[in-house]
Amino acid sequence: MTNDGERQQLQPGRQDIDDAVKNAKDAKARGMKILLSFHYSDVWTNPAMQHRPADWAGCSQSRLEAAVHDFTARSLQAMKGAGVTPQYVSIGNEINNALADVSRWTSPADYFALLESASKAVRDTSPTSKIVIHLTTPDRTAYAGWITTAEANGLDYDIMGVSIFWTRLP
Repeated sequence: MTNDGERQQLQPGRQDIDDAVKNAKDAKARGMKILLSFHYSDVWTNPAMQHRPADWAGCSQSRLEAAVHDFTARSLQAMKGAGVTPQYVSIGNEINNALADVSRWTSPADYFALLESASKAVRDTSPTSKIVIHLTTPDRTAYAGWITTAEANGLDYDIMGVSIFWTRLP
């Protein structure tokens, strides 16, 4: 995949459910809680880059919703089957503007429908897991607008998560 002319690719063994299960087992053995974070992309996601996986290219909205649901459910079933049910599930990473190429700004109903399909998969497959919405750039006004629109679209979630980065100056 390319993004603005730069080649992006997966690192072998780093982004699949088998690796997530292995890491979750290690974390559980150390008494840690588990957060499973979905990116719904073949590469890292952030507010400016939310490319859908190549396997989902050309999918209609309804097929994309089904793909998000099924991928989420299968992944959670694998975690549960391995005895490492996550306490928290982030349905997307830094999804302020889009998810899997679906824009919150130009297609809000479709954007929230994707999130709801992921949410439903979590509730149906791993009902004890808390659903996390992961945004970035803490901004009370922006978050209020996001939450208001999510509520208007009936999105089911439990926790708002946020990425915060800072630089320590000398």
